[in-house]
Order: sequence, then C-alpha cells, then structure tokens
Amino acid sequence: MDQLPWVSPEKLKESLRGMADELADQIMASMNQARVGHLIDDTEEPVREAGREFMRAAFEQALQQKIDAAEASFSPSAGDGQRSRDAAAGDQADGEQGTSVAADDDGQWPGEARPALVARTRSRQRRPGR
Repeated sequence: MDQLPWVSPEKLKESLRGMADELADQIMASMNQARVGHLIDDTEEPVREAGREFMRAAFEQALQQKIDAAEASFSPSAGDGQRSRDAAAGDQADGEQGTSVAADDDGQWPGEARPALVARTRSRQRRPGR
C-alpha cells in the first residue's frame, strides 16, 4: 500500500461531538465552582487537564478511523495468488476431506526455521586495565 486512504473530516467531527459537549460541561463546571477572586487559580489546571484529555481522545479517534479505513481497503488476496488458491482448496463441501499439511510436533510448519533452544551470549573481551 503506497498511500493511506482518505478519511472524511466529517466522520471525525461526528465522533467528537459528544466529547466536545462533555469538554464544555467540564470547563463550565470548573468555572462555576471557582471561588470569588480565584477564577484563574481554581480553573486553570482542571480546564487544561480536560483539554488534554479531549486532545488525546480526538487523536485516538482520528488514528482509529484511519486504521479502519486502511483495513477496509486492504485486499488479502492481492498477493501472488497462492493465498486465493489455498482459500479455494479450503472451501470444500461439508464431509469432504482435503489434503492438509500437518505441523511438526514442535508446532513449526515443515520447512520453517527452528528456534534455538538456548539463548547464546556473545563473549565479551575485556579491555586492558579493567
């Protein structure tokens, strides 16, 4: 995939409407609870925190919408054709058995590299004077 699919800003706006209303409620709740003469002192941090949470949630929504659009446009059968042949072989009628390739006892498919049983550490050479 050379480019990510375009996503409408309207879709994001729609998903943020409820969160924007909640942000406004939080801001005004802070303002309404502030003591006389301490409006900025009593509201600055709660309003800043509410704004941070809104920005985080908005960014998360935008990312998720972009990911969803990319997944929707992805074609799993656009490879070399082997995948679609394998899928067609798996679409046999109920009760029929096809040829299958079994995994080895270690869970690896035939021809796959086997992991090392023991992690090896690299030998460290000591520098003179240490």
